[in-house]
Amino acid sequence: MRTSVLGVTSEFADGWLEPVDERLGTDDAGPVKFVDRACDAFGLGQPSGVRRLPRGGNVVWDVTTACDRFVVKELPPERFGDLISGAEFELAAFRAGVVPMAEPCLDGHGQLIGRMRGSRDHPVCVRVHRFQLGEMPTRPVSAEITHTAGGSLARLQDFASQAGSKFELPTRMWRSLDAELFAEFVDRWGLTRSVVARASSALQRAELLIGQWAESGPLLLPAHCDHKPENALLAGRDLVILDWDEVAACDPRIEAVEAALRWAWTDSGPDPLTFASVVQGYQDVGRPFGMIKESDWAKWVAGIGSWFEFQAAGSLGRWASVSSPSEDSLRGALDTIRHLIETLDQLSMRTQQLNEALNRLVA
Repeated sequence: MRTSVLGVTSEFADGWLEPVDERLGTDDAGPVKFVDRACDAFGLGQPSGVRRLPRGGNVVWDVTTACDRFVVKELPPERFGDLISGAEFELAAFRAGVVPMAEPCLDGHGQLIGRMRGSRDHPVCVRVHRFQLGEMPTRPVSAEITHTAGGSLARLQDFASQAGSKFELPTRMWRSLDAELFAEFVDRWGLTRSVVARASSALQRAELLIGQWAESGPLLLPAHCDHKPENALLAGRDLVILDWDEVAACDPRIEAVEAALRWAWTDSGPDPLTFASVVQGYQDVGRPFGMIKESDWAKWVAGIGSWFEFQAAGSLGRWASVSSPSEDSLRGALDTIRHLIETLDQLSMRTQQLNEALNRLVA
């Protein structure tokens, strides 16, 4: 059950890695020095090969040494506290063999999170895992894999129910718009009144939906919070769960709904039959699910709100430790708002479609 960590097959890697900096040269002083520092701090040995992996909003390195192959990730220093508590929950799940997952590495002081100057010469938090060969599931994801994914999440939630009281985790879910950030974003990029009005309206609707969920007084437990195909690898018959950087206290109900949506998502929205397959796997482990209501989309909608703010902040240069301000982040932020508007406009219809598929599980 215990499987060591993040990676891709050599054939798959050729298409997944960014060719522009596939392998560092001696002129890449910042990255080279950072990798040396990380290898020294975590006792990885002398690096002999380094490649950058295009993994979401953080800087991630594939590092080969005489000892083994590792994945080294740079994260914003502001997250040090919640990263520590989340990493401790991850390590406990790994040692318990709950699901196939990444093997976390400790630094020379026995710590899971290191702090040092990063590849951009800014302070960063550093995480290290062992590398594992495997392939990322491709969309549309097969019924066999989505059924396995549902069971994987259920086992993690069962573990959280049993061991959760040992961990003090923050509730990191997006609840409301950062008004100061939004105003600076609008001013910096000169957005039109029409765009601002549509964005403001969508974000307010998102806040109301999340508020409806919060009023139910949900139970909060430690959670992976980012269970999706992009954070998984197929390694033989195992589905390896990666990327535990979003671990936080969360309502298991909305985490399960969001995960099923992520595994079922297509270019035209969630596929109801795939959604039902994830739920079937979840229920087969013994966790109840039932029908969904619109407020169960709270974490999905919060994820969109959070991603908008991350992109907006990135466009303003607020994540200097891991990214540079760019119009790519501007486009990403505006695309995210369009996605939020579409999600909210189609919420009732999609909820009905998903419930029709879930009803077939019961019939």
